[in-house]
Order: sequence, then C-alpha cells, then structure tokens
Amino acid sequence: MIKEDYVSFEVAKLLKEKGFDEYCLKNYWSSDKELHDWKWELSYKRNSDGNRNTKDCAAPTLQMAMKWLRKEHNILLFPLPAQENGKLVYLVEVWTWNEEEGIYECAYAPMPRKEPEQAIEAAIKYSLENLI
Repeated sequence: MIKEDYVSFEVAKLLKEKGFDEYCLKNYWSSDKELHDWKWELSYKRNSDGNRNTKDCAAPTLQMAMKWLRKEHNILLFPLPAQENGKLVYLVEVWTWNEEEGIYECAYAPMPRKEPEQAIEAAIKYSLENLI
C-alpha cells in the first residue's frame, strides 16, 4: 500500500522554529513525539490561558515542506537517482537563490540514501539548519 510520507518529529520542530505555520490537513506531532491522525487545527488546542498548545507542531508531507521552502525561501530541492557500488541510491540537490548574481546556485547534495524520501528528509533538514 502506498501512503504519504510526513516529515519526522525533528524536522517538524525545525520547520516550526523557522516559521512554518501552514494548515496540514491530516496529521500533527505531539510533544511526546507521537504522530496523530487528526486535523492540524486540533493540534492547536487552546490552553487555559487561551493560547495555542506550543508543544505540538504540524506534520506536513515531504512535498508540502519542499513547497514551503520554495515559496517562502527560494530553496529548490531536486531528488536525483544515482548509482553507488552498482546499486540505485538517491541524492537531493539543494539550489538557493543568489540575489547578488540573480541566479540559482547548487548549495548541497546530501549523502546517498536508499530511498528518495530519506534523501528528501535529509535535504529539508540541511536547508532548515544551514540556509534559513
């Protein structure tokens, strides 16, 4: 069965720290690192003082996180197949906008991963930690 892939708890926290506050239709990470299958607005339960529960964070799909990086920060992620020791692996090139030159430049290609989703997760994490 094919299912959607969501960012990890660690990447979800980084996204939240960097300003990701998008509506996520289905899932959120709770402070106990559990992925919950409810609408994002439920993760925004109000505390007794009326504020949002700040320990929960959205669990966007990998695609949604990639789109947010592109729209908000001009960071493009390109998954690429490659070979390592005769086996198929995946890399992700990270391209950033160079305002001074007016062009995109390749900033990073993470270590090869067995699955494209693993490579994309690594590239999102790198982008959040080093480029924003």
